[in-house]
Amino acid sequence: MKRYRVFLNVGEHPIYDSIIKFPPQSVIFVNYLARKRTTSKLPIYERRRNIIRKMITKFTSSLRIPRMFIFQTNAELIHSSRGIIPLNKIPWVMDIEHAKSFFDDHKSLLSERARKIVRKFLLSKYCKKILPHSFMAYKSLTSAFGKDIEDRMKVIYPAIDAKKFRVKHNTSKVKLLFVANKFFEKGGKEVLEAFDVLNRRYDVELTFKCSISLGFKKRYEKYGNIKIIEKILPYETLFKELYAKSNIFIFPTYIDTFGFSLLEAMSVGLPLVATNIFAISEIIENGKNGFLVESKKYDWSGDDGLMRAKFLLDPQKRTNMYNLNKPDIVRQLVERLSLLIEDSSLRKRMGRYGRRLVEKGKFSIKERNKKLRRIYQEVLSR
Repeated sequence: MKRYRVFLNVGEHPIYDSIIKFPPQSVIFVNYLARKRTTSKLPIYERRRNIIRKMITKFTSSLRIPRMFIFQTNAELIHSSRGIIPLNKIPWVMDIEHAKSFFDDHKSLLSERARKIVRKFLLSKYCKKILPHSFMAYKSLTSAFGKDIEDRMKVIYPAIDAKKFRVKHNTSKVKLLFVANKFFEKGGKEVLEAFDVLNRRYDVELTFKCSISLGFKKRYEKYGNIKIIEKILPYETLFKELYAKSNIFIFPTYIDTFGFSLLEAMSVGLPLVATNIFAISEIIENGKNGFLVESKKYDWSGDDGLMRAKFLLDPQKRTNMYNLNKPDIVRQLVERLSLLIEDSSLRKRMGRYGRRLVEKGKFSIKERNKKLRRIYQEVLSR
């Protein structure tokens, strides 16, 4: 079988660790940044590296210039990501989570000049495929850069390996789990408020892995059945000690374009409860691997996949929205979580279905690799 050499320009995230660790058959990835997990921390949490990257990105975006780079490689093909456009005169493909990824902020997409520059590259003879992470990401790209890029588009969902350990649902006490890196933006406030109600009805526990507002911390750290974890944990510890020892995963986010932590929870067989913003309804099949919470009025994106005008023109409105009291979200969380708390067979059934999507479905490494290899093959056989 012919081997393909592909330069892989990817970020420090579990999505890309999965590609590096489990490459498509007969594909040799070269020149990607080697990441040694000698420490317990995920590289995405290394502040200094993030700060430097953000400074460079802010500078280019201030000029309304997309991120571009010439890569030193002798590979036949470049696979780039995160909106970084290769300037090499060889074929390239790009996986991407949103049209905004080419810039530091959504506001750059208001610039006709900026959009024209990106269009020029996406329609060039060197751009062979654009690989959105979701159909909502697909929509954002066509809305921003035109429908004539559609013949180069192919949705490929991020993938994760199914973990060897699984959730045990036959327990007397139901354990809820919330994992996030932003308190208000990811719905931490609503999770705690919903737990207040559930705690009066059921024998439940909550593991809350997130930095937390001081006022909320003082109030909830007194609970004997809430475990608040703010420190950074080793990635594998998240699975062994948090995901695999819980029964239900909660993720009422208002900011995500995908929500990779939902795949992490599915990989051990957890049922999900999450808001239906952006692409999350592509992950959760309502009633099958979890429940969706109706939250479209809080969604940062519109039907076109781009940021809503009211948030784009006045960012403070978006910040204020995160801090609003949302009794409708809390009520829905309580309703859906109650169904799962009361029915262990439902938790098992949803958990099994979600894990199957990871083992051999649309979020499986097998499915992702089959699509990637086919694309590489098509590009390099022309």
